[in-house]
Amino acid sequence: MNYAAADTTSPRSVVAFTAAPIFAAIVTDRVVSVVRRHALGLEEPSAWKSLGRFLTSCARAAVLVLLYGLRLCLAFRETAAGLRQAVLNAAPLPQPPADDVTPTKKAVLLAAYRAAPEYGRRSAASQVAARLAPLADLQPGTARSYIYAELARLEGESA
Repeated sequence: MNYAAADTTSPRSVVAFTAAPIFAAIVTDRVVSVVRRHALGLEEPSAWKSLGRFLTSCARAAVLVLLYGLRLCLAFRETAAGLRQAVLNAAPLPQPPADDVTPTKKAVLLAAYRAAPEYGRRSAASQVAARLAPLADLQPGTARSYIYAELARLEGESA
């Protein structure tokens, strides 16, 4: 309300009309804070402390932007390359987890088949599939088709 009464074209008038209420608000805040701490026995930080930290952070950020802008003007290529690398380092691409890979049923079956003494013999494929299917939690017919596909791959490589 005091600002509305001031002559806005004169900074002196604005200060004269608004300084007293602002000062009164600050003093009242401090008095209430001290009385509250004394009466309740609390140790609370000042409300102005967070504002000071915020303003300090803003000033630091403004200075960094100004300095990097000046550096960008003076050494564009090196600064741009450095900023690019800083952004890439700050936000790396996520890597897929390599340790948590669960083998598929087919992979389990083929690993057991490759370790079997009958590996590569078409005449024993059906019996081996029936024997190894429960190890991979597969039906014997599915295991048989996987083993025949493996035998076809082996025959295609040897041809």
